[in-house]
Amino acid sequence: MLNDHLDTYPAVEAERWDKCDGDPFKATRRGDWLYGRGTSDTQGNLAASLLAVQALTEEGVKLNGDLDAAWFWEPNLNKTVKNGGHIFMTSGVMASRGYPTWDVGVVMNEFAKKHSEYVKKFLKAECAGIDFWLKNPGKTAKIIAKELELSLTDATRMMKGTEMVPCKEQLTAKYMGSSRRKGQFVDTLVSTAKFLVEQERLPKLLPRSRFSDFIKPHYLEEVMK
Repeated sequence: MLNDHLDTYPAVEAERWDKCDGDPFKATRRGDWLYGRGTSDTQGNLAASLLAVQALTEEGVKLNGDLDAAWFWEPNLNKTVKNGGHIFMTSGVMASRGYPTWDVGVVMNEFAKKHSEYVKKFLKAECAGIDFWLKNPGKTAKIIAKELELSLTDATRMMKGTEMVPCKEQLTAKYMGSSRRKGQFVDTLVSTAKFLVEQERLPKLLPRSRFSDFIKPHYLEEVMK
């Protein structure tokens, strides 16, 4: 069983789909990026899973039984376990092995240069939200339960499966690092790229400096002054 969701961002406001000429259903490649409705959230991920199964078939890999697995989160995770499912891998275990699952903020260079103040305002709001989460877990659970239409129990359990890293800590060597010395995130990006090259999902491995340049801690540094 391959588990993914096909719902994605609404195909509205054509001007917001400028990377694919105003047509969200027109998959458009620009450099190393593919733009279009569902390319990332999350039909593209499902396509990658199907390609993985196709690769197993083409290589003649024989499975001792059925391939029956899924990667998903609360509240469906708890329901699956209650119905006899077993957890054999978590993002927490992967993080302990040096392969963290990030939820990151990405901004286009052109926009950031032109609207740096908006970038800083966004980061301030993110930092405030993280602080509120860490200091007020009970209130946060109630907000999540209301917004996602979950029970308070499910919302609380969802929070326990998510690690919120204070903004100041994000600037340490374990995470982004600083402008002068980038952190472990660079190594994680390089490792991920190496894997994708080995799987022939990327054409080549770029120099480490390119991955280091991708991470821009200085915006957060300015916010944390």
